[in-house]
Amino acid sequence: SDIYVDVKPVSNGFEAHACNCKPPLQSDQMGCSDDDCLNRHATFQLLILLILFSFIIYNFGNQEIQKHQDFRHLKKFPTQECGLGVKATKPLKAGQFIIEYVGEVMSELEFRRRMSTLYSHMQHHYCLSLEGGVVIDGYKSGNISRLINHSCSPNCQMQKWNVNGVYRIGLFALKDVEPNEELTYDYNFHAYNVNTQQACKCGSSNCRLVVGGRSQKDSSSNRKGSYCFTMHLTSNDRLNWVSLMIELGQFIV
Repeated sequence: SDIYVDVKPVSNGFEAHACNCKPPLQSDQMGCSDDDCLNRHATFQLLILLILFSFIIYNFGNQEIQKHQDFRHLKKFPTQECGLGVKATKPLKAGQFIIEYVGEVMSELEFRRRMSTLYSHMQHHYCLSLEGGVVIDGYKSGNISRLINHSCSPNCQMQKWNVNGVYRIGLFALKDVEPNEELTYDYNFHAYNVNTQQACKCGSSNCRLVVGGRSQKDSSSNRKGSYCFTMHLTSNDRLNWVSLMIELGQFIV
């Protein structure tokens, strides 16, 4: 499961508002006993909705992430040009849950700090964007999912799910996957420096030639749906990177 570094679990939890009921006269008495209490009505209605929703999820929904039911037939292997990769040793069906992407959950600020210190010797480093300025860094505490390579024509995709009010990311098959076929997903990020982008070697007919596609400078306003971010600057670029982030007030990768 995820390890939270400098942030709390990202959720969309329900927050109750104060009602207008009078406090009890004695400490051993219960408050909000009036049938007209707004919070009582809201809680009752919410409970009904939760029961119905739980029934739907239990019978029709996908509980694999919640129950940590990762597909166990995964194997890492050396690829010809992309380092280590991951393949399934048994077939996968389209839409099937494969594995949760886990690691250290942290703020973008903490990840930027790591990029300039712990990961400064790395030419390419990746993380997944979770929600609201929070990312998942799978480098130290991740599982085999962090080794899954990029493809411009992938057979899998990362999906963000709300599990018990907390956002988590899972890998799902986009189509049927044959045994020993490499698993890939589209990293779908925008690179900061188009001149130092990593060359894509996926070999697909619609290959964009670089991992990530367009530069961040060309599309800084269009980041919806981008899950994966990378940092691949030259040594000279790194010195000016943090100050540029502060100046722009955003996380550019």
